[in-house]
Amino acid sequence: MKAQVIFTGAALVGLWLVIWSRPMVQRLAVDNSWPLLIGLLLAFWLGRPWRLRLDAKAPASVLVVCGVLLFALGLLSEILLLAASGWTLLLFLWVQTSWEGPMDLKAWSMLSFFSFPWIATDLSSLGWHFRLSGAWAAESLFTGLGFSIRREGTLLDVQGLPVAIEPACAGMNLLPVLLLTGAAVGLVFLGGQVRFWLFIVLLFPLAWLANTIRICVITAVALTWGSQFASGFFHTWGALLVLGIMFATCVGLARLIQPLVNERPLA
Repeated sequence: MKAQVIFTGAALVGLWLVIWSRPMVQRLAVDNSWPLLIGLLLAFWLGRPWRLRLDAKAPASVLVVCGVLLFALGLLSEILLLAASGWTLLLFLWVQTSWEGPMDLKAWSMLSFFSFPWIATDLSSLGWHFRLSGAWAAESLFTGLGFSIRREGTLLDVQGLPVAIEPACAGMNLLPVLLLTGAAVGLVFLGGQVRFWLFIVLLFPLAWLANTIRICVITAVALTWGSQFASGFFHTWGALLVLGIMFATCVGLARLIQPLVNERPLA
């Protein structure tokens, strides 16, 4: 049985390498893909202690077939979301049937799911909507503050200062990391409870809000200290500041949700 567990684990590693060697992943910028590998480290660390089950059994054949089909369909169609879903399901079945662990595996599996850059490969249009809605929010904010502002799509003219909400401001390199760190926070505070899934859903609007605030702050900095400062040093460190704020917000939200009602862990 131990040899079978090792063989299955090796097969999963091989399938993981197949995904990451595909052109749809290889053509991504490094900052849109490789930082997500921390999700696998988090999954290993939060899943401790790892002990083989004495009563290991074979997973349900139907679920194995579903995982394989999703994986194959994702590779053939170049849709990473499907391939990542299939691989995550196979990983879930392997851990569920071969390993003992204190965590809820459904919640734990989200760390693996968010460790693939499917947002960058399959949801690239989301970046445009983040930029457009961020520009609209900035327009509304500065109009309310009494500034003279004109907007054309993602281009702003604030008091005669042109501000372009470029693709780098879309937050697409931050969104996957925000979701991944948020899922880890949710697993620590809410894992095994229905509220964990509510928390996961809330991560998406929180990520949008964090990036929109970043756009508004960068615009304000450009008005105060000039566009060169806002697009240089501050633009880079502003992204890290957003990540820190998002992490703190996730912890606060998880602590707020945690004591609302008493729930039994999910089976």
